[in-house]
Amino acid sequence: GILLDAALFFVLFLLPPGHRLQHISLLFHGFTGFTMSQRIGYAFPLAMTSTGFLFMPNENEAPLQSHANWLMDQLIKPKKHNILPLVWLLIQWTLPLRMPLISGFNFKYTREGYRWSWTMMLHSANSFVQPGLSLMTLRPTCSGNPFPNPMKTPFVDVQSFSYEQLLSPRGVQAVQLFPRQLPHVANQVHRTLSNARACRKDLKISASLFSSANNGPYHRIVDPAVDLVSTYRALASRPYMEKLRLALIDKVPRGHEFILRGIASARIPPELLQEEGMIGIVDRTACLVRDPIRIHNVNFVFEVIESKYPILLRACEDLELKSCKEVTVEKGSPVSVPAIRTLAIGFDPSVSLYERSCSDTLEEDVVLRLRPYPNNPMNPTNVE
Repeated sequence: GILLDAALFFVLFLLPPGHRLQHISLLFHGFTGFTMSQRIGYAFPLAMTSTGFLFMPNENEAPLQSHANWLMDQLIKPKKHNILPLVWLLIQWTLPLRMPLISGFNFKYTREGYRWSWTMMLHSANSFVQPGLSLMTLRPTCSGNPFPNPMKTPFVDVQSFSYEQLLSPRGVQAVQLFPRQLPHVANQVHRTLSNARACRKDLKISASLFSSANNGPYHRIVDPAVDLVSTYRALASRPYMEKLRLALIDKVPRGHEFILRGIASARIPPELLQEEGMIGIVDRTACLVRDPIRIHNVNFVFEVIESKYPILLRACEDLELKSCKEVTVEKGSPVSVPAIRTLAIGFDPSVSLYERSCSDTLEEDVVLRLRPYPNNPMNPTNVE
């Protein structure tokens, strides 16, 4: 990606239009269309490939300047300024800079400002590890009570809504890559449940989302206490110009923000992911006490690397999450966890008395690691 981007910049900026080397754009957009069609579709690479033919110079035209030479002429010869092209170039160069600025340099996790940015194919994101260990979940509540998931498959959260059934495969990828799409998906889920009369009063939908950038640890991205349907409605009710302003800075109305700040602020030990198959999960005490991490029917070794309080493992075999056993895990004491219908990793609820709300936190302070395995290992103690 970096090689193709750099080559395309040099041939388009330093060589005059129609130069043979500019056919490298066909390679660039062909590669993009082939490798990223599930994310960006075919419209963009096809449109850009077509313009390569449409703007080829005519043989009878006078020799054309390169963009670099034309720009030098504009800057050196004040009587020949062409204001509109210069403004257009200024926008093209400065607009991508909004991505790091408006995201607080967390863009590789939050994807804020991704449109018109310069980071195509530089960052990957993932929220799915394996069946039963998916770190993106939408959870509806009806009048404050958890909504029972009608799908009883063994690897699905019993209190979640399987949003994947409402989206295309490309849509599922998009919502996992771009957290800003969550309110739109939540509104679609709300409409589906409302039309089915599944909840007649006070239906709210929140999200639990951890994301790994470039195969690194999984960080919590959104506040699980925010009602995403309220966020969607707050944005939809704004005047057109206000919507345009919010789109430019990639934000939601004040008081409805759900993306956390300070992602990747924790100090990650170098040895955290050195072992093959090891997964790192980074969280905040205030978030984890309100939204425990849930794992379904997966055997794994678990270890607390950093935490202010002991971690509480809650193992539930029933779908109502009432018939459960609990065990406390201290820092530096790995345990082996057998496959259980729902295994919640969190804190004792009393911890919430000492913590701020999740959205008020600016730093991560919980580091966990686990390694899924097919059979019970010989060394750590089992959680029964």
